[in-house]
Amino acid sequence: MPPQILNIIHFNDVYKMTETKFDHRDKELPIFSHDGIDPDFDHLIAFAERVKWIRNSWPKGNVTGKCLEPQGLLLFSGDLFSPSVESLVTRGMNMVIQIIYPLSHRNDGPGNHGFDFGRVRFNQLIEFCNFPWIISNVKEKISGGLKVPPGLFEYRVLKRAGLTIGLIGLMSKDAWDSTLPPSREGMIPELNMAGVCMELSAKLREEGCDLVFALTHAEHVEDLDLAVQVGAYPVDCDALVQKNIKLEDMPGVDAIFGGHNHEYYLGKGVTLVHPRGVDPPDVKKTDFDTNEKYNNLLVVKSGFDFNDLSEVIIHLEDREGTCRKKVIKSMKVIRHHRPVDEIKSQKTWPESSMSNVLIRQYNNEVMSNLNAPVAEALDQVQVVQIDSRKGETIISNWIADAMLRWYIYQERNTQKNPDAKAPLFIMTGGTVRGDLTLGPGKIARHQLIQLLPFETNLTLLQVKGHDLRQALNKVLKPESRLRKDGERFPVISGFRVEWNSRIKDKPVSKILLGDTDGDIELDDTHTYPVLTSEYLAKGGAGFDVFKGIKPSGSAYVGIPMYQALLFHMNDLRTIQHQERIGEQQRSIAQSVHDAFDLLRNLMGASVGSYSSAEDIVGDLAETLIQFFPESAPLPKIRFGVKLGRVKDIAPQQPAPNV
Repeated sequence: MPPQILNIIHFNDVYKMTETKFDHRDKELPIFSHDGIDPDFDHLIAFAERVKWIRNSWPKGNVTGKCLEPQGLLLFSGDLFSPSVESLVTRGMNMVIQIIYPLSHRNDGPGNHGFDFGRVRFNQLIEFCNFPWIISNVKEKISGGLKVPPGLFEYRVLKRAGLTIGLIGLMSKDAWDSTLPPSREGMIPELNMAGVCMELSAKLREEGCDLVFALTHAEHVEDLDLAVQVGAYPVDCDALVQKNIKLEDMPGVDAIFGGHNHEYYLGKGVTLVHPRGVDPPDVKKTDFDTNEKYNNLLVVKSGFDFNDLSEVIIHLEDREGTCRKKVIKSMKVIRHHRPVDEIKSQKTWPESSMSNVLIRQYNNEVMSNLNAPVAEALDQVQVVQIDSRKGETIISNWIADAMLRWYIYQERNTQKNPDAKAPLFIMTGGTVRGDLTLGPGKIARHQLIQLLPFETNLTLLQVKGHDLRQALNKVLKPESRLRKDGERFPVISGFRVEWNSRIKDKPVSKILLGDTDGDIELDDTHTYPVLTSEYLAKGGAGFDVFKGIKPSGSAYVGIPMYQALLFHMNDLRTIQHQERIGEQQRSIAQSVHDAFDLLRNLMGASVGSYSSAEDIVGDLAETLIQFFPESAPLPKIRFGVKLGRVKDIAPQQPAPNV
């Protein structure tokens, strides 16, 4: 009997149409310049062609009764619609168009970023997809009960290569907590992923499934813990033999295909063979690799952003167990790292109809939306990026305030937590780019993106006062401030710093809480929430002390800073519109009251007469204003913020004698 083999392609976390570029020092280049976004889609086209090439190598079989189809699975583990500049301006639709045809015939599990544009938009986007979305551990309150959210499947059963395969889709606690709270309203997660796996895998095997796989969106350790709990092992592996356990008698799931982390990772039960690519990197070692608890696990996580895909070859064996009739004998993976580099190195390029489609979409949807106005400036600011690298500037302070206000608004208003503590904010002047004039008048979306043109995400850290002081002392030292790259001058909001530029070792004199007043000093022993960039959180720009601090959970971090800035413009538009509505409602209420007073006087009626009618008319008028508003005008903004947050208290040099 020939060996039983199942072929799978797996990938996860893909966001961007255009590729992030790096300079010769491996530093990320801006995603947006005066010329717009570089419309380089080669990485996406090469990725799609590699998927097509692998699928065409699989054995063909008749599944639908209409034609022969490749006998394997194409699996995706979440995060498709966001974040990127392109998805921001199309609200995720660009990813549907570019993915739906070349990478169709697959099965997807949603991730946290799928809901970045709200639940209604997510529903619209999945309606355009010609592949199923699976979520097994999230239910929605519908008609008094808990049901699978509309448009999604609790599980799927497929037939491939003579096998019946069940698929489960799971979001972990970390992924769920990272989902924007408004999108979570009305949905109830079951965060015991192992319990859901056990229940559904038993049901699927009773329905005749030979294999059951879990598509997860989770942290590495969450996937590994799940794999241990649900028995995702190869048969007769050491981890089971040592415990005298037979895999065929274990309930659970056969393998886990995960997303959410952006690092390529394979469980120690998976064998990496024949990696493809130009100088393919080694699979990065993690702290988990030294823990015997995680030996022999079948877990595959395939990087991000079209940089990697996993070609999985599974060899199966029949067993007459109480739970599993087929077991995985071995799982081998060919890692395809950056197919675009491999194809270019061969000096050939495949013909693809995708290129014209992507260019047309880019011009018609992305560029037109980038030129759309998002705010109206009442004053003017000249942005000179070198100035922000050397010292405090109006535009840097304005951006810092915008980041902090956006975050606080989400925590206090959107998440309905009015007592949420405001964090401190810090970035560096090197984050601010673009040499341009903003205002007075309309500000285009692309102009704000030019200010923060990198994919670096916001991150929330819990930082000891001593560590924050140490970081500021380091970046304000002369040798740090006067570096050739000049990117380290701190940009802050929520606190103030007094420092002395003539002191070489520890120039920071005071750190005071509050933007403009107050004299409460930073307590070195206290821990403060600090909102910052992912670049600084990883120790960049001299902030080494941040490197060892684990980011704390918040649904409102993990998105690019330019996206937070544009979201802040949307919030301002909503806030200002609601203020106008309030004024209109008060005016209408007074007009209705005056009209009924006049009616009473004319009719000689008592004061209490017509009170019910007055209430009804007033309520109706207010409802019409709320539900049928005029198109909200652009938010009005001012750049005129005060300087002096990072204040040099060094005595001024005396003027030279003339």
